[in-house]
Amino acid sequence: MSSSLWRAAHLWLAIISSVFLLIASVTGAILSFEPIYQKAHNYHIDNADDLSISDVIDNISSVQGEVLNITRDKNGFVAVQSITSDTPFYVNPFSGEKIGDVIRTPEIFEFCRTLHRSLLLGQTGRFLIGLTSVVLLFIALSGFFLILKKQGGLSQYFSKVVKNDFYKDYHTRLSRWLILSVIVLGISGTYLFLERFNVVLVPTLDHQVNETALTDGPAEPIATFTTFNTILLGDLREINFPFADFPDEYYELKLRDKELLVNQFNGEVLSEVSYPIVQLIYQISFNLHTGEGTTIWAAILGLTGIGTLFFIYSGFKIFLKRDRSKIVNPFSKDDCSMVILVGSEQGSTMRFAKALQAGLLKSKAKVYLTSLNNYEAYQSIEHLFILTSTYGVGEAPASADKFFQKLADKRQPRSYGYSVLGFGSKAYPDFCQYAIEVDLKMQQVAEAKPLLPLYKVNEESKPEFMTWLGAIGQVLHQKITINDKDLAAAKKKQLSFKVSQKQDSQNNADQTFYLELKTSKKTLKDYRSGDLLEITPPDETRERLYSMSVDHEKSTIGLSIRKHEAGICSTFLGDQISGNKLYGRLKSNPEFHFPKEAPGVILIANGTGIAPYLGMLAESSLSQHVSLFWGGQNKASYQLYESRINEALANGKLNRVYTAFSRENGTKEYVQDAIAKELDNITTALNQGYVVMICGGLNMQKAVENKLDAHLKSSSGISVETLKTRNQIKADCY
Repeated sequence: MSSSLWRAAHLWLAIISSVFLLIASVTGAILSFEPIYQKAHNYHIDNADDLSISDVIDNISSVQGEVLNITRDKNGFVAVQSITSDTPFYVNPFSGEKIGDVIRTPEIFEFCRTLHRSLLLGQTGRFLIGLTSVVLLFIALSGFFLILKKQGGLSQYFSKVVKNDFYKDYHTRLSRWLILSVIVLGISGTYLFLERFNVVLVPTLDHQVNETALTDGPAEPIATFTTFNTILLGDLREINFPFADFPDEYYELKLRDKELLVNQFNGEVLSEVSYPIVQLIYQISFNLHTGEGTTIWAAILGLTGIGTLFFIYSGFKIFLKRDRSKIVNPFSKDDCSMVILVGSEQGSTMRFAKALQAGLLKSKAKVYLTSLNNYEAYQSIEHLFILTSTYGVGEAPASADKFFQKLADKRQPRSYGYSVLGFGSKAYPDFCQYAIEVDLKMQQVAEAKPLLPLYKVNEESKPEFMTWLGAIGQVLHQKITINDKDLAAAKKKQLSFKVSQKQDSQNNADQTFYLELKTSKKTLKDYRSGDLLEITPPDETRERLYSMSVDHEKSTIGLSIRKHEAGICSTFLGDQISGNKLYGRLKSNPEFHFPKEAPGVILIANGTGIAPYLGMLAESSLSQHVSLFWGGQNKASYQLYESRINEALANGKLNRVYTAFSRENGTKEYVQDAIAKELDNITTALNQGYVVMICGGLNMQKAVENKLDAHLKSSSGISVETLKTRNQIKADCY
């Protein structure tokens, strides 16, 4: 099944069932508190499950008199119905004393249960909710498959989600953790639905008792019943006592996996019937679906219900942002000598394609624009331009997943020139992978001749797009003019910042500078060091993200930036002087906040990755042990941060500093080399609950994690991935 089919199934199943999923999620989240509410009454008696049934009956009967029924619920609470009581009550199995009345279910839970099971519509509602469980299962399975495709397989399942759109990012991040519990809910709900409507038949237990062989001799003490002495309370669900002293009245025992009928006079087992597998599966499904008897699973189910509400909301937000922009073609496809084919998932690539169409139309060309999936024969084609993004890990975007098949099926009536332009992000390992595959396919088409080699645009860079456009203009011997507003994305609300300080590294050693920006206390009140500043340079459509330090007392944020030769945003920021105004947006990054609760923290960075740590040091407490590992080119690079680091050392906020220089006095040492010298100490610290934070380049992160992983596995048997799931390793690298 292709990715496009999985995506379509995931989307349309969610849309069709959204109302029912909304009701089920809200009521399910509320109902998850019922097991917690019951457990809070604490009528469970420690070690009582190890008592034999005979001891329990003796203990209770000696205090409560004639007993009609004893039950043990999933919480381990033992309830008794005696002949002298109108309602059952809880008892202590050791003493037989009453310890409380049976818990009455609050009306809110009763109402939610009815709504959750039947939508207040009786059998019709039960069917609709059951069908919703089936749909939920398929949504969860398709979602799991899409996560695997996006992350690059199971081994990369918990790898960093490249920052993009808030709703897309957290739709993926949360689903990675909750998808298993959603699948469990889908499977268990589906099974309960099938059992309810007799698709799965649970046979009635058939006890065969030889009535003629029953004896009523003198009653022996229960303590002599072998069966009652061997069965423990922990295995019991219910005992129904004989109502009268007749041979055909017997004890009925319901255990975890079977039922027994026991002679009331001598303890002989008259019938023993094991529950069929379908009934055992039903019991397991019921427990998994409701969380009865366990507060931990009930809490997970509650979080899953709340998470599902977020999935519904964020899913619709993603859907509404999808590319549904109307394409206007002033000429028919067969009248056009130029054809633009576009593969777009969220609409940004389509924006560039429309700008190209507008520019070509201005030059009096006849242009036809459509999606890659609409590829067909074009009678007047001379030039073909393909603009496409990549979905997930090397996959086709939604509007291009049928292109290869159509390219094989449709032949053009004449030879033509083509150019492929890929859009993507270098933050992903498969940068523009689908565009690469399209270009390779086009090279195999006999009538297609390349106008240019494959071009790639990183993060919607306008200059990179204009470079390609200029090259196309030269090939076509015509000037193509693009209107800036055609390339402009929807404007986001910007905050203003004032440059209060710009400090360059000594002798401009490595083109690095520290930028301090002033803003208001109100603006910063909800942000911390490790959060992000989003800057969009002038004449650019794509924002850049910088990890920042925050000083709430001074109402400033700090950025450490390396000026790259072709870096548009770093050059723009490097040209700023004190007093200038900048505009940008703040983005929360809670996964990379300083862990104030940890006994110690090990900060690892190379180059400009040190920026958030300069603010985090102020958040550390004197009781925490904080170490800093930093790697740079030379000591001149380090001097840019040295005064702030020395201040933290002096006031006890920082305990140790380890540096590594790759271009100092002929030596070549990287931060991972400094880590290698301290692996024993770092492993000991991690075993004590310390947290490691890594910020900087992806290559550095991989090198550090590889060294840690190898040492941890050999010394303590744990892995870096395990520590990441425990939140003991946090990374923010690019």
